[in-house]
Amino acid sequence: MSQNEPAPHEKLCEYDTGAVRSNDCEDYRYDLISPIGLQSLAETYAEGVKKFGYCNWENGMPVSDLLNHAIAHIYKYLAGDRSENHLGHAAWNIIGAIHSEKLWPNLNEDFLRGPNCTAPKAASWTANNSATCPEQAPPANTQDDSDLSRLRATIMRTDLQ
Repeated sequence: MSQNEPAPHEKLCEYDTGAVRSNDCEDYRYDLISPIGLQSLAETYAEGVKKFGYCNWENGMPVSDLLNHAIAHIYKYLAGDRSENHLGHAAWNIIGAIHSEKLWPNLNEDFLRGPNCTAPKAASWTANNSATCPEQAPPANTQDDSDLSRLRATIMRTDLQ
């Protein structure tokens, strides 16, 4: 088989013009991703570079932390806070969680629930660990906890009305 011949299992697409190309992207539709959403995501990446440095997040962040931040941004948006791009930040965190799950399974195994919603191993963390990773184990009854609880309650009341 020459370098220009397709592999025997490769699907080909022939256009009305006579051009032929592989059809290897049929399971991925990048052309359907919203350019508006993608721009919002790119703006969030640019903010991160300015605040934390180039590709800082690729040093590794656990899925649990990324999802926690995504959910916080979603709640803030739902509560009417438009002070920053909360949807772009939530999307960034979700994409980061997908990346983390795929590339760093060992980083995540202690922080994610197991089958049948079993508690993660890190559930035994105490406030003593907060100096190492404050987002994973905040001290109980902090102002942030009560603010988030009030926000959740407000959102739930709004959704029920």
